[in-house]
Amino acid sequence: MRDSTRLIGTLIIWLAFTITVSTTFTTVTGPMARASETTLVVTAVTFALAALVGTLAVWLGGERAAQDTETVSRKAKRVQSNRLERLIEALDDDEIYDLEALLLSRDRDSAGRDNGVARRRQDV
Repeated sequence: MRDSTRLIGTLIIWLAFTITVSTTFTTVTGPMARASETTLVVTAVTFALAALVGTLAVWLGGERAAQDTETVSRKAKRVQSNRLERLIEALDDDEIYDLEALLLSRDRDSAGRDNGVARRRQDV
């Protein structure tokens, strides 16, 4: 997650905190109008802790997601190379020779195409 996205998320969380606390404590009716100072402080601290937890989730959750993605990517590469090794080990000698011949012929074809391009460039 990019820092600008995190910043926007953080601003939204704290804006919601500010609106919630201000509307809760400035209402002239309801339970908070008759609440004691201790209740008001505990309520404000609870709201602040909720906003703090949300902020931490935004900032630390993005890093974990990036690390998880990188870990999955590395694991997929490892699994793919292991799969290829297992496939080659399962081949018998004749199949290995056929595979080598196929790869060599592709290399020659590729080299021939590259030389043809170079020759055409020289002609121009």
